[in-house]
Amino acid sequence: LYTDKVLGLRTKFNNNYDSDLLQYLLFKNDSLSGNYDGAMRHFQNYKKINDSILGTSKKKEIEELKIAYETLNKEQKIKLLSEQTKLQESKLQKSKLLNTVSVWSLVLLLVIIGLLYNRYRLKQQNHSKLELKEREINLKNINLRHLLDEKEWLLKEVHHRVKNNLQTVISLLNSQSAYLDNDMAL
Repeated sequence: LYTDKVLGLRTKFNNNYDSDLLQYLLFKNDSLSGNYDGAMRHFQNYKKINDSILGTSKKKEIEELKIAYETLNKEQKIKLLSEQTKLQESKLQKSKLLNTVSVWSLVLLLVIIGLLYNRYRLKQQNHSKLELKEREINLKNINLRHLLDEKEWLLKEVHHRVKNNLQTVISLLNSQSAYLDNDMAL
């Protein structure tokens, strides 16, 4: 009686809440009243609903476990990606540092090469100037030697002429002294 009212209300409101319990109560009621066919039918319905509920419950539990597993898996992937990102950032930072050191080393090397080249050029210029001055000095020395040789030749020539003139004068004096009567003039 009450079960018929519950079934009527259940279909009226389309509510399947505790339908397994209702089927179990109908099974008990039919068993007690001796309606074994109805009891068997209600027991089978109870089992189907109960198995369905258990299946749904297990499915729900499996889904929850699946979600928990996927969440854990995603968290591990996020952690792994975070570590990989940190590792890549570290590698990038090391690479930037290496590039910076390489660039500054290259700049320093170029500055040193520039300074050495400048020193070499200055040395070459000084060497060229010294060679030019040496040539000028050698040319002046040659000119001075030539002048000195000329002066020596002129001096010898003057000396020779003076000597010749002196000998001529002495000869003339000697020849004139032979004709002089006065001893005082000698």
